[in-house]
Amino acid sequence: MPIRLESGPKSALFNKIVSIAYHLQDRAGDRDILLPQELLAARLKVSQRTISSQIGTAVRRGFLVPSSRHDYKNGYAKSYRFRVFRFDDADREIRSTSNRDYRSDRVNRV
Repeated sequence: MPIRLESGPKSALFNKIVSIAYHLQDRAGDRDILLPQELLAARLKVSQRTISSQIGTAVRRGFLVPSSRHDYKNGYAKSYRFRVFRFDDADREIRSTSNRDYRSDRVNRV
């Protein structure tokens, strides 16, 4: 089920990616989530570069907070935390968060 965004790009693809991250975090609880770009790209029928760009936008807009670095050589994906507190029980965004707020609550410096 897609979430309802009040901020960020008004594209269906961005909404799908943010919705996927939201529901992954909901299931993961207090654990980090992974967003495998190649798998997402194949499922959404777009390029990996497009997925990377959309995830970067979600980070800049404060929906996702990176919690680890990726290590391409050793096959480790970057992990994230989705800021679920930005949404109500009906999966609607309840407030926007500036980049200043995003920087202050990073899990780890990456």
